[in-house]
Amino acid sequence: MLGFRGVMVGFAAVLLVAVAVPARADDCMGRSVTRVFAKGSAYRVEVRFGEKGWEQRFSPGEGADTVWWPLGGDVPEHAHLIVAIPPSSRRFAVIRAGAERDLTRRVLVYEAVVSPTKRGAPGPEVVLIKAFDLADLMTAKELAQVSTSISHLRWLAIGKDGAYAARVGGTDRVEFDVIGGRTVTLELDHLGPRTGPVKRPVKRP
Repeated sequence: MLGFRGVMVGFAAVLLVAVAVPARADDCMGRSVTRVFAKGSAYRVEVRFGEKGWEQRFSPGEGADTVWWPLGGDVPEHAHLIVAIPPSSRRFAVIRAGAERDLTRRVLVYEAVVSPTKRGAPGPEVVLIKAFDLADLMTAKELAQVSTSISHLRWLAIGKDGAYAARVGGTDRVEFDVIGGRTVTLELDHLGPRTGPVKRPVKRP
């Protein structure tokens, strides 16, 4: 027959398992990047996590070689990003989907300032022009539905395919669905003045 000490040890073990299993299941510190773009988009944007943090590579169309530059915007190391690239705007959005639990700087809009002039050029400067907090994008009712776990914040709606619902369209439009099902639409070229002239890529036949 177990004594009091044995019973307490067993109870502590059961309690530890009950608490620790959900924690491990959500203890994600990884990274991921998903690109959303239209077929035939005028520009290509790639984002990755490099040796010195998040990096981006912006180039006119497929096949143009540019180098990787820092992304900027203080994107945390633990991030699940959606990079939304409109069909013909030189602006793009980086949506911080689920990772971390902060409500600030969840959608970052960048703009390429100088286009590369020839193949092999180092590539354009990309600057952050706008950062949206969830309070800028969601209603009070929607914010009340945002849920948190140990390492994540759920604020985007998930589509039938199990992926976050994000789209691009028009020339500069980025759309994504938030908790509750409402669609947030950002027209990137209308967020403020352009920072400088850029040569449009020449469409090859």
